[in-house]
Amino acid sequence: MSSPNLIHKQDGVILVIIPVILLLIGLVIAYMMRSVQTPVFYKEHITSERMQETLNVLSAYVQRYNRLPCPARPDGLGGEPFGFEVGSGANGDAVPATCAAWREGILPYKTLGLTQDYARDAWGGYITYAISPAFAVNPVVDRHNANPALAVNDRLPRASAAADMRVHAACRNATWIEAGRTNFTSKAGTIHTLGGTFNVARNPWKARFCCASITTYNENTDLVINVNGVNTAARTGVAGSYATADVIAGAGGGNIETPVVVLVSHGANGFGAYLVNGTNNKFFIGGAGVGPNETENLDGTAGGTGLVSRTYYQGPRTYLDSGAGYFDDIVMFRTQDSLYAQTGRSSCSSPY
Repeated sequence: MSSPNLIHKQDGVILVIIPVILLLIGLVIAYMMRSVQTPVFYKEHITSERMQETLNVLSAYVQRYNRLPCPARPDGLGGEPFGFEVGSGANGDAVPATCAAWREGILPYKTLGLTQDYARDAWGGYITYAISPAFAVNPVVDRHNANPALAVNDRLPRASAAADMRVHAACRNATWIEAGRTNFTSKAGTIHTLGGTFNVARNPWKARFCCASITTYNENTDLVINVNGVNTAARTGVAGSYATADVIAGAGGGNIETPVVVLVSHGANGFGAYLVNGTNNKFFIGGAGVGPNETENLDGTAGGTGLVSRTYYQGPRTYLDSGAGYFDDIVMFRTQDSLYAQTGRSSCSSPY
């Protein structure tokens, strides 16, 4: 082989080798940079995945029971075993009538059939579980006043004016209510006479969750999420928004898409997480350097349950700000419709 040809071949090999070397150097640098970042981003990913799975389970729970479970007590006290919803009794199998007094706590992982891992984030802190209690009321619908002996599990249409059947206008339209019924057929196939002509609810149990009323919005009980500076809407008490289920209304009547549940991982610093040490206290970092958004998710009271404030902050995480702007919480919330539709099987847009 002549020398000029050999030189050209060597030049060609060098031209191939140099990009490969540069690529390897780039990969090494990228790996080193990622190795520094991995602990934070990996734990964020694990926590987010865990919270998403929890929301899937909550969606399935709501579709089965048409109610949210109450929070579990972080102090481990009360009549139920640790990890069961408050008010569920010594065996954890009772269904609480209401949980207005315990609208925040830790995830009731045992009630949901989950392991304790789901109650914690990847940093080991307990995830705060908070609800709007109107959506956790046991939706046992009263029997029809014309036939009180009929079983509730017959999916009995409801047409009386009982207060527990007050629902939002969105569940009092042609989709949700059958007009002018004089009888109905039970699950067993028995035909029951209503004793008159009534407008009947097709699914009063689901309506009770999707269009909950009980009371109108109350700042001390309903959730509000501050989404990067903008608060979510609240249930409205405008006249006509809520009425008995047998009153047909238009599709309007005010807003019903409101937060019903929020999950809060308190991040790497754990500020605001329940200590779960036999008390209801939370991990509190005193002094300067704790920003207002971190404090918001403490729920208003340092070192205590803080059940007055019902606003939680959701926004971008700012690890690089070591002062008041620091925020490392992971916050996920759902409205009644988005939670019901979380698993893609149904929504609050229809009674089915």
